Amino acid sequence: MKGTSPRSFNPRVVSVGPLHREDENVQAFEGQEATYLTHLLRRFSSPPEETLKACVKKVKDSIHEIHTCYVGIKTYGDIEFAKMMVMDACFILEFIQRNFKSDESISRRKMFLAQSVIYDLVLLENQIPFFVLDDIFQCTFL
Repeated sequence: MKGTSPRSFNPRVVSVGPLHREDENVQAFEGQEATYLTHLLRRFSSPPEETLKACVKKVKDSIHEIHTCYVGIKTYGDIEFAKMMVMDACFILEFIQRNFKSDESISRRKMFLAQSVIYDLVLLENQIPFFVLDDIFQCTFL
């Protein structure tokens, strides 16, 4: 679009979904996403491995529907794509859990990072389908 800045579309901290997965500016946060996944899975009484398997199965069951949400982009294999969706959905859920508790005070540094991540999560090109997020929520929190 004429007159729009790449900043309007490109995430600065975290990549969600496949569109900006290869961008160098978000690579440093990939390890942090894995940490969030681990923390989310440890919150529940069932073994983390079982919860993760349930999440991956749920996503794999709708993988073709998920692919249709990303027509015209680099194709990922079904397994890699499913792992990406699970990682991203778990990251979002844990991020919300950590940052929006009303009883917790937030440091300036943590608030700055949270604001940057929120900015990235609302970018149109940096999202996952809501039904994926809902499926992962069903596998983890309920």
